[in-house]
Amino acid sequence: MKQDNSSPSFLVFEQDHFVLSDISELLSDNFADTRVVMLNDLESLSAVLATTLGEKAVIISALPEEIVAASGKLEKSKGDVVAIMITDASDLALDVNFPCTVVVRPFSTAMLLDAIKTVIGNLPSFQS
Repeated sequence: MKQDNSSPSFLVFEQDHFVLSDISELLSDNFADTRVVMLNDLESLSAVLATTLGEKAVIISALPEEIVAASGKLEKSKGDVVAIMITDASDLALDVNFPCTVVVRPFSTAMLLDAIKTVIGNLPSFQS
């Protein structure tokens, strides 16, 4: 694993500990040279974005209003940030302020992995 502070990072928020564990395992199995930062709450997103160097892929699984609030924080972030929002099909009309890829629940590991690979495709440090 890269040890420099600018290596790419995944920032993940998921309230279900079993799903969070699966996402963490998926990321470590498929993206060995990245850091995975688990967010305890969405309130900490701005601070974590500001203090995490390098390119970032944010994965958020939350209620629609939490996703909208998080998208505002992403919009204000500096640097190369991409996002995946995990939500229910009924939430697809989210009024988000940041371009993101939506993964609809229920989802498979393959669906999430495809979404991750798509959003990180334009971030060079995730490709090395």
